[in-house]
Amino acid sequence: MKPKLICTHLLPLIFASLLACSTYSEASENISADDANIHYQGILFVTPQSDGSVSYQRFTDPVYQLSPARTKKGETVAWKKAHTTPCVKMLFKTSSPVVKLTFKTPPDHEHRGANFGIYQNGKWWKSLDFSNKTRDMELVIQSQTPGEPTLYTIAFPSWSDPAFYGMDLENGHSLETFTPAKKKTYVAYGDSVSHGTGQKSASYLTWPYQLAEKLDYEIYSLAVGGASIRLPVIEMFDQFEKIDLITIYIGINDSGRKSLEQFEKEYDQMLSIIRKNHPDTKIFCITLHAIPADKTSQHTGINLIDFRKPVATVVTKRQAQGDKNLFLIDGQSLTTLDDAMNPGNVHLSIDGAKHWAEKLYPQIKKSL
Repeated sequence: MKPKLICTHLLPLIFASLLACSTYSEASENISADDANIHYQGILFVTPQSDGSVSYQRFTDPVYQLSPARTKKGETVAWKKAHTTPCVKMLFKTSSPVVKLTFKTPPDHEHRGANFGIYQNGKWWKSLDFSNKTRDMELVIQSQTPGEPTLYTIAFPSWSDPAFYGMDLENGHSLETFTPAKKKTYVAYGDSVSHGTGQKSASYLTWPYQLAEKLDYEIYSLAVGGASIRLPVIEMFDQFEKIDLITIYIGINDSGRKSLEQFEKEYDQMLSIIRKNHPDTKIFCITLHAIPADKTSQHTGINLIDFRKPVATVVTKRQAQGDKNLFLIDGQSLTTLDDAMNPGNVHLSIDGAKHWAEKLYPQIKKSL
C-alpha cells in the first residue's frame, strides 16, 4: 500500500487555515441578537427576551390563544404549529471571513428539524441542516468573498421555532450598516400544503417561498399545518399597512369539520374581512390541487374534491359584483397526483412544490 503524500507547497496554506480557525475560536467579536444591523423579512413580530435572545411571532397573541382546531391522542395539532418560522429571512452584512450564528428551539415548541438556507450576495450557497433531536444549533458560515463585505440572507426553517441568541464574527470585524431593498408585500394564507409539509423543514423549498422569489416580493406566510378557515386569523390582515398580493389556499381541513354551505359562508366572510383594509389588493383564490378522488371525510361524509365548488362560487359572485382584483386559480391544473410526497397523500413532494410554483407564477404574473 503506497503512503499518502502531502504536497509541501500546500503546507503554508494548511497552517494558515488552521491558524485562522484557532484565532476565530479564541478571539471573536460577539454581536447581540437584537443588533440594529440585523434585518428581517417575512415576520411581523421580533421580540427581545430577557435571556438575550430574540423570538419570532407570525401571529398576534390572541391568535395563539385560540382553542385548537382539533385534537389527536389528547395533543393539540394545530396552533402549536403556528409557532414556526416559514418564509422568514434574516439579513446582515459583514466582511468577517467566518460567521457563527447561535439558535435554540424551546423544548415545548414545534421542531421537526431545521433546514436553514444560506445565500451570499444574493446567490445560493448551501443549506445547513439539523435533526429534530438537535435543539441547540450553530450555523458556521464561511465567506465566499473573504475580506470583502458580504450580504448574508438566512432563510429560516418552516417546521421549527428557532430563537436567535446572537452571532460571532472574527476578531476585528463588525456588522455593516445597510438598508435592505424595499419589496412589494405578498401574504400567503393556507394550511399544511402552503406551510411546507413534504419539503423537509426548508422554507426555501415551499411553493409560496419559490413563488415570492420568482416575483421578487417579500413574503409573509400565514399558513399553518392543520388549519381551516378561522376568522380571528383572517383579522390578522389588518396588521399590514399595505399588501400587494395575497394567495389563499384552504379547504382540506375544513372538509372534515364543516358542511359545504358553512365553508362557502365562511369563505365569503373571509374575503369581506380582508377587503375592509385591503380593498384593492390582488387576491388569488386557489381551489384544491390534484388529490385522490376517493378522499372522503369520515366525519362529514363529504368528498374532499367537492370543496372546490364553494370557492369558485364565492369568487365568481364577487367578480360579478365588481371586484376586479379577485382571481380564481384552478388548483388541479397546478399539479398531478405524481406531485404528492407519496401515493394517496394530499401533501406535495419537493418536486411537487417546485412544479406548483412554476405553473402558478405565469398565471399570477400576468395579472399583476
